[in-house]
Amino acid sequence: MAKRKKKKQVPVSPPRPIQPAEKTDLEKGLDKAERLIARRAYREALNILEDLNQQYPNQADVLLLMGEVFYQLKDYDDYLRVSYRLHQLMPDDPDATFDLAGAYVVNGLPALGLVTYRNYLKRWPHHSLAADAQQRVKTLEDVLVRLQAGREPLMDAETLALHDEVQFCLNTGEYRRGIRVAEKLLSRYPDFIPVRNNLSLLLWLEGNLDRAIKEAQRVLDMDPTNIQALSNLSRYLYLQGRTEEALQYAQRLKEQRSPNPRDWAKQAEALAFLGDDQGVVSLLQDPSRLDEMEPPIAAAFLCHLAASEYRLGRAKQAQDLWRRALKYEPDFPLAIENLENLRKPPHERYAPWSLSMEHWVPRSVLAESIRLLERAERRSEEQLRRSVKKFLERCFPYPSIVSLIMERGDPKAKEFVLRAADISGYSVLLEGLKAYAFSQYDPDEKRLEAARILNEHGVLPLTEVNLWLKGKWTPVLLRKYLVSGEPRPDPSMSPRGLELVEEAIEAMHAGQARRAEERLREALTLHPEHPGLLYNLAAALQLQGRNREAEKILDHVIEAFPDYFFGQIVRARRLVERGDLDGAAEVLKRLMRSREEFHTSEFSALCSVQIDLMLRRGDYETAEDLLKIWETVNPEDPNLRAYQSRRLTWR
Repeated sequence: MAKRKKKKQVPVSPPRPIQPAEKTDLEKGLDKAERLIARRAYREALNILEDLNQQYPNQADVLLLMGEVFYQLKDYDDYLRVSYRLHQLMPDDPDATFDLAGAYVVNGLPALGLVTYRNYLKRWPHHSLAADAQQRVKTLEDVLVRLQAGREPLMDAETLALHDEVQFCLNTGEYRRGIRVAEKLLSRYPDFIPVRNNLSLLLWLEGNLDRAIKEAQRVLDMDPTNIQALSNLSRYLYLQGRTEEALQYAQRLKEQRSPNPRDWAKQAEALAFLGDDQGVVSLLQDPSRLDEMEPPIAAAFLCHLAASEYRLGRAKQAQDLWRRALKYEPDFPLAIENLENLRKPPHERYAPWSLSMEHWVPRSVLAESIRLLERAERRSEEQLRRSVKKFLERCFPYPSIVSLIMERGDPKAKEFVLRAADISGYSVLLEGLKAYAFSQYDPDEKRLEAARILNEHGVLPLTEVNLWLKGKWTPVLLRKYLVSGEPRPDPSMSPRGLELVEEAIEAMHAGQARRAEERLREALTLHPEHPGLLYNLAAALQLQGRNREAEKILDHVIEAFPDYFFGQIVRARRLVERGDLDGAAEVLKRLMRSREEFHTSEFSALCSVQIDLMLRRGDYETAEDLLKIWETVNPEDPNLRAYQSRRLTWR
């Protein structure tokens, strides 16, 4: 058999090394976060992970690292939220179930932890962490027996886990689920007071104030001294406008002297809500016992104390208390924001606050309002106004609620009220804003905004009002003005007259003052004694240095045409130059009251003379504010540039 010919060997290049695929942004971010965690730079790692979680939601690798960081930072609330989400994403992962059980325990939910450990052992009895889980089960069973000391009959772990689940739903915002679980548990144990208190809170947070009140009253029927129920009920009644009843329950609340420091925080919450600052500061019976509270509760309590101390005129004590709150919770927003607020100038500073937005407006109510506002662009202004007003009538039936929010709420709550009042014109919101507009706290800008909203809806007059601005009572005209650059042809002038005026203005802009004079004099033959033509003729003469002739014409315009805008501007400027500052101010006020719309040329002239008036008065801050307005409205105005160049010489 003949041998097969060998195939001719084709030369082959040596194999190239395989290039690793370039890492994705997610992988790069995870690598960076892991390196930071290894260096214990937990907060820097958290910033990266939170950004990744926004860009790539529900990524297990991101959530695992976030859980590790939260645990290292002892932020157990967020550690539980992340562990719960991981368990939802990976229900068949034994490590995720084990970690969730531990997260429940460190957050003070031992029954949920016990039940979860038992489920873990049932599904994965031979897992590497099973022995550890068995030991924890024994420990938690003993804990639950001790927690029920004196209670007959003892509840089983599954029942107590339902109680923990209600608390978990309250903490994570799952209010409807929490209500269902609480009602299920109370159907078996109707006198379980902690669950009934939590049900009351859940109902309020879902916007069902009437039922929340009934549940709180049922608790007090069983235990007349229950601090949580007294605290909740006093707030609820105040929100319903039942002020006298609210104060009666608040008095009962103040009379309770609990040995449990956690109760002090609950008392402080209600008294802060009702504005009883002296009552709040009297609650700190023994400062050394603050360490018995969980850190977030201690921080919240100290923020209530700080805000009340500040309102009582003790700013230094308030500052110390906010700083002390950060020793318990380094990232506690209320303390951080209030300390940052103190660094601002007084006229930009908010009043201190210790209650967040959700104390005033339940989350469900706020979510509905945001949906309404987001639909604003898709609806007519009138449709939006009606729907928002109808919604607000249900949420804010009494002006006293609005007044309290504007006095003690956080900046977000105040912004919500201002925006809702502006859109809806709802009378209760407007009535509640009155005291705020004329108060002496919060940024000048916000009180001025409130006054303008009241003015636009007819609550405040069109005339001048006194507001507290830059630390003094200042007269303010509240009317809003429209500034337009659109040409406004004079209907009293003939087409040829309009043509001549246009040519004259173009000539002046080109520096051809003599040509402008010729066109204006021709126009005056068609329209003798026209104030606009005379005023522009004076300007053309001034450009030629013929000031005496120009001044004579301007004298005539001022006297013969007292309603002509530019003539009165000249009059105001002359009064400023003579030192009659009050006279000039009066002329300018009359001009601003007489109209709601200005041409850009009119606005330019008005701003320039107002700034000159303020500079002569030595009111440099107002002059600066006027210049900023001018820059915003017409940044390309050549007259503006002259004032900008002089800005540094004002003082």
